[in-house]
Amino acid sequence: MKQCLIYTKQEIPANHQTNIETLLNSHKINTTVIKERNNLEDWPHYHDASEVSLIIIEEDKEYLENVLLMLFEHAFVVWMYHKNDMQIREQERIKICETIPGIGTYLKAGLEKGIAKQEFKRRVVEKRIDEEKLPVEVSSLYDNKDEATPAESDTGEQEEINKNTKELVEMHPSPNHPPNLDENNEILKSDSEDGEKEDNLLQQENHLEESPDLELMKEKHEQQALQFQKRSRSLQKHLFTRYTHTEHKMIGIWSPLHQIGVTTFTLNFALFLDRNRFNTTVLEGLTENHALKNLLNRYSKTPKNWVSYAKAIHQDSLNNQSLWTYKNVKFLPLDHDDMELKWDNLSLESYMNTPKIVDITLVDLPTGKMSEYTIESLKYLDEIWILVKDGFNDLLSWQMYIEKLKQSHEQLPFRLIFNQAFSFSPIKRLKKDLPYPIITKIPSLHKEAAENNYKKVPLYEREEVASILDPSFIEIAQYLYGEDFQPINIQDLPKQKNWVMKLLKRS
Repeated sequence: MKQCLIYTKQEIPANHQTNIETLLNSHKINTTVIKERNNLEDWPHYHDASEVSLIIIEEDKEYLENVLLMLFEHAFVVWMYHKNDMQIREQERIKICETIPGIGTYLKAGLEKGIAKQEFKRRVVEKRIDEEKLPVEVSSLYDNKDEATPAESDTGEQEEINKNTKELVEMHPSPNHPPNLDENNEILKSDSEDGEKEDNLLQQENHLEESPDLELMKEKHEQQALQFQKRSRSLQKHLFTRYTHTEHKMIGIWSPLHQIGVTTFTLNFALFLDRNRFNTTVLEGLTENHALKNLLNRYSKTPKNWVSYAKAIHQDSLNNQSLWTYKNVKFLPLDHDDMELKWDNLSLESYMNTPKIVDITLVDLPTGKMSEYTIESLKYLDEIWILVKDGFNDLLSWQMYIEKLKQSHEQLPFRLIFNQAFSFSPIKRLKKDLPYPIITKIPSLHKEAAENNYKKVPLYEREEVASILDPSFIEIAQYLYGEDFQPINIQDLPKQKNWVMKLLKRS
């Protein structure tokens, strides 16, 4: 029996929930209301996910795109959307509804009158979907390119809807504009709204009059976007596992000054997160001066037949060759020729968004003045952490640059981490001159770091150093995940790992 899963952040009024369940049950679709997101993610572990033909969900765009569509590849999605979230476009597999009554109206029109997207009919209405007929991958929520043939596309749906405007009118966006998401988008419209219908028809006619060259450019852009999305999906399946703790966090780590230890901090904090069972990825920001691969080569060999993640984003059939795991952390370093690839908004978006399926992604941003690539990358981050240390006059020379950077990215939280701190380090002065919260200060490890240049393990893999770093790392983790975060002591780890750690310590 087909399944419908319902997960919303708000309580569905009992009468609306009953109406939806009754409607679906009458068409032999079993309905399950899920209260917790973890239970939604665990569904495929205990049930046949291919039976889920419909999902009604209220969640953020990244979770929908990076997790849900991949877990339930056979399902049509009705997405509860709020105007203030972001502007997006529908796609063939997703219907956007703003209200719960609107969901009921759409389901009723689709199930009883056949007025719905073609994919809704194929996945929800038909008795059984042949798996081979399904699209191999899904396109981005930003992408309005449908994979169906012209006869199956929304053009046919729109013609059918126009014949039934007294019952239901569905506004379908042009490729250049987001849909009209007013309250009445999903409810029946009366004859008194003819002016709105005429405006909609005029908008469609204007779209048809666009030049062939412009249409060709749009089609090429859409095809490129679809290619990146397909590679992204494939890479997610081969390289990453799904969420295990909470919402994904993408943190950019940057310093205006060189020799601060950004890459070293990123690697060691990633190992701390892994020890505490967070699914962690380290992504190297685009730069000519890549360093992560060289650092990793001190601790592990380059995997056989390894191809950089950057190349895999740009080429097909490389999705299983970019895996570089060290201590369970997924590392995505750049290779020597990666900046010669064709980088644009599409490829950068794919590069930044694909890892957003793990618990946390740490982005090692290039040190110094930010390039256009780095600045463009900031819009994909949840926070940016600026590493600073002693040498205050040098730092103050960057004060205006950092403030302008903040002004142009008002929604991005800026945080400070004082690295290599001494007892006399001017923390109070730093708070005054750079008015951003200081998450923690990390003790100076000059001697240990210099000594570690001759060792084949990272600093954090040495127990005596980990004990020094842990208080600062715990403070950062509690900042990220709340005071309830409880670190896993090294004594609590499996004995075999303790034995390995002691062996490494003696090396």
